[in-house]
Amino acid sequence: MRLIVSLSRVCCWLRRCNPFYRLSMTEEAVEQAADESAREIRCPTAKRAKFDKDETQETTNKEKRRKVALFLSYIGSGYNGMQKNPGVRSIEEDLIVALSKAGTITDECREKLDKMNFQRCARTDKGVSAAVNVVSLKMLVKENALDLINSQLPAQIRVMGLIQTTKKFDCKHWCSSRSYEYLSPTFAFAPSYEKTRRDFRISDEILSRVRYLLYKYNGTHRFHNFTARIRPSDPSAQRYIKEFNCGQPFERQGMEFVVLRVNGQSFMLHQIRKMIGLVMTIAQGHSEEDIIQRAWGGDRVDVPRAPALGLLLDRPYFDAYNKKYGTDGCHECVNVSRFESNIEEFKQKIYDRIIETELKENSMMHWLMTLSRHDFSGDRNETARETKRKMQGSEMVKEQNDHEVMASNSKKSATGRDTGSNSVSVGDGMPLACNIEQ
Repeated sequence: MRLIVSLSRVCCWLRRCNPFYRLSMTEEAVEQAADESAREIRCPTAKRAKFDKDETQETTNKEKRRKVALFLSYIGSGYNGMQKNPGVRSIEEDLIVALSKAGTITDECREKLDKMNFQRCARTDKGVSAAVNVVSLKMLVKENALDLINSQLPAQIRVMGLIQTTKKFDCKHWCSSRSYEYLSPTFAFAPSYEKTRRDFRISDEILSRVRYLLYKYNGTHRFHNFTARIRPSDPSAQRYIKEFNCGQPFERQGMEFVVLRVNGQSFMLHQIRKMIGLVMTIAQGHSEEDIIQRAWGGDRVDVPRAPALGLLLDRPYFDAYNKKYGTDGCHECVNVSRFESNIEEFKQKIYDRIIETELKENSMMHWLMTLSRHDFSGDRNETARETKRKMQGSEMVKEQNDHEVMASNSKKSATGRDTGSNSVSVGDGMPLACNIEQ
């Protein structure tokens, strides 16, 4: 439309400048037409100029706004988790502020995340770190976007990479699975008869048993006892664990550590820490192996939660998205292959921070001392069921006795009315006062 209008103006101006056209016009009309043409070319109306400017600006902004996947690495110490919440410090809050200061999102998007279709792939808990986490959003893509964003972030949060995706990409929806790691001192798996201390070294026998216990989690089970406020019948309690294993032990600063790795479709609040905590409970000798099966049953089981310090999100996987769009020739696969070296370097910093904090605070040692306060026997559930059965039985007996008393009352009342007596006998012969109208 704009092209047609511009061509018509040019044609009109050329026609008016034609000498044959001028001959057919009066001198006054020629001057008036020339003035109008000049004014129209040199000074377009203010309204038209504003419209053209706004339309150009809108087109420019639209061309720069793209749906992207941001790859984050962060150390969770000092943060109240990944998700933004009012009144607490979160990873998302610092990230969004950095995006705003870098000029990649507007002030409106900073306050209302849905305006830029913001979504996180995994919501890590308080104190939990991430070698890789992914967020998807619409933002203004600049040539030096990563440098601008990282310059506004604290040192313990880094944006490792940026990949443009499809317009409707949602990192939470398209995430096929997630893998976590847990860095733990090996003395957490020491039997209770062995002294739990820093110079403990795990044996091949104990390591094999730990791997056997972790293997039990593989498959689909009901994890209602491994989170909060979830009933056994709730469909969300069903979770699928692809793999749970244990690596080889290694030594750092005089203490032996081991890394546990778990891969699953999705995890509930505290689920991984409780899964690991239960294995440590068994290894320490506080409970038998059958507690894992009991935890998947309908009864409530006391499952301790391992410390948050050693847990980190390793990486999310987008197999379904990459299979559908990664090979179409127009889009790039959403994975960490391009940023692998930087991610591994940052991951070592996370390990160093975990080990340094463990050596300083002894969080695992303090937590192990609390295991004796838990009830792993299952007697509490059995006692509760027996008490409930006794209470139900007592209520039934009481109800039956009340019914018999009422029936006897009614019968004796009728007898008393016939004989003119003012009292009747109930049960074992005790008198019951009964006012009878004569």
